[in-house]
Amino acid sequence: MTVQGIQLKSEDGRWITVAEPDNEVDLSAEEAGLSFFNGHGRIPEGRYVNVRVRFEKAPRPEGGNWNLSAGRTLTLTAREDLEPLTVGGSSFIGVWFTLDLGDSDVKQVSLTVDEDSRTLAGSETVLSDLI
Repeated sequence: MTVQGIQLKSEDGRWITVAEPDNEVDLSAEEAGLSFFNGHGRIPEGRYVNVRVRFEKAPRPEGGNWNLSAGRTLTLTAREDLEPLTVGGSSFIGVWFTLDLGDSDVKQVSLTVDEDSRTLAGSETVLSDLI
């Protein structure tokens, strides 16, 4: 599967791109995801309240019914804004997700900024065709 991009939503409602383009993610991993340090202030310092992950080009597993078909882009985001996470100039940022390929579902999403970590159950997320 390819993660086309990851964005964080600032308190004022702007979506800031934190990772792009096209990062391969191994779905066989227990928790797939991406992590990085905010080197050179790529992400403006501030408080962020949501995360958005765009998936693309995912093959259908044999016998599975996962709905990320090749060439289609789907967006995973938190259903509601979170308590703010504070990003600094050299913060560590990680976004991990656990997908259930058999049920075409998101089991869990974890967002970490430095020592502050949030875990969302699948029911607290939305997987949609919106970009």
